[in-house]
Amino acid sequence: MTILRTILNRVALAGAAGALASSGLGGPSEATPPPHVTAPISTVVELFTSQGCSSCPPADELLAKLAGRDDVLAISLPVDYWDYIGWKDTLASPRNTARQRAYAVSLGFNQVFTPQAVVNGQAYAVGSNETEVEKAMAVGKAGLAERRVPVIFEATGDMLRIATGAVPAGVEFRHATIWLVVMQRSAEVEIKRGENAGRSMTYTNVVHEMIPIGVWDPDSPANVTIAASSYLFEADRDDIAAIVQEGDAGPIIGASWLKR
Repeated sequence: MTILRTILNRVALAGAAGALASSGLGGPSEATPPPHVTAPISTVVELFTSQGCSSCPPADELLAKLAGRDDVLAISLPVDYWDYIGWKDTLASPRNTARQRAYAVSLGFNQVFTPQAVVNGQAYAVGSNETEVEKAMAVGKAGLAERRVPVIFEATGDMLRIATGAVPAGVEFRHATIWLVVMQRSAEVEIKRGENAGRSMTYTNVVHEMIPIGVWDPDSPANVTIAASSYLFEADRDDIAAIVQEGDAGPIIGASWLKR
């Protein structure tokens, strides 16, 4: 049984209009989060990168810099489409490639490339160009501010809980995907062949799993509870985050980061 199927079999998703407070969130408030609950994220930066791309190391370094900001979720999504040129990316996943291609459709760029940064599902830039990335972050941050849905992510005992608040007045969307993002905080790789042969690279917040755990109808808040099984916290999995995103690859409307 795959990890995805195992998790989906253990997910309880229900509208929580009665269980959540009138403020839009039940239990802990965003103002006074209890232990293991993170502050809201204003910017999600997804870097599509590759160990086989000679232009990517500066982008990987920039992502590490952005990851130091408290309100930024900066994640690496290594892609596999450069594997044929001499080095198989040891962290790449075809799911990351599929996500980047989905953004190509939703954001209207002609072809995928590395390094590419996508911000809040709303803007993109060459991932190594700090000026362009900062501009995309400004656009994405403003877009999220207008449509933000409060997201609480907490650990209680052996359970994880993701709760959404109310949709802002005047904001409309048909549905949103709730993603569970499982990351490795830091990964060091010795690249032996290809364009980066001989380099030792450090990758930050590498996505190992990005799992759709629910489709949320915005007519009422949602409350998702997941068993915090050991496979979520293996040696190469340090952090988890929750992202709420219109459709599958539309604008991100909420995010929270549960650091271990």
